[in-house]
Amino acid sequence: MSEDKPRDILIECQSCGIENVFSNYTPDQFILCNQCRDRLIEPNLQEVCSQFECKDCGFLIVALKKTKIVIGESVCRCGSKNLIQITTISLYREASSAGAFKEAPPVDGDWYRSEPVSDDIENYNKLFDSDIGSN
Repeated sequence: MSEDKPRDILIECQSCGIENVFSNYTPDQFILCNQCRDRLIEPNLQEVCSQFECKDCGFLIVALKKTKIVIGESVCRCGSKNLIQITTISLYREASSAGAFKEAPPVDGDWYRSEPVSDDIENYNKLFDSDIGSN
């Protein structure tokens, strides 16, 4: 990729095989599979994937080697057949140097709530034991 400008990218998951499309991807983003939640950019990308770029729209495709992409026949999402294969996949190195794998600071809140947890529901048994109709 070697450019810092945001690009649209399709990455096929090594674990489940689903195609994940990300708009405005930059190497500093930590991206996970939309289905199985595994990390998509791994050190072994070069061994298990092939990378293609559409010369018309710049869309990047990182597909598993078992996925059949034929230069001059396979079509990009923009409709172009002008795909080229990139011989060296540098996504992992770029993501590492951009800090995509650094641990994020802890967030005060639950994983399923956007707002902080209130103090009155610290005891979940108390929450479920209370009669909702009497409140």
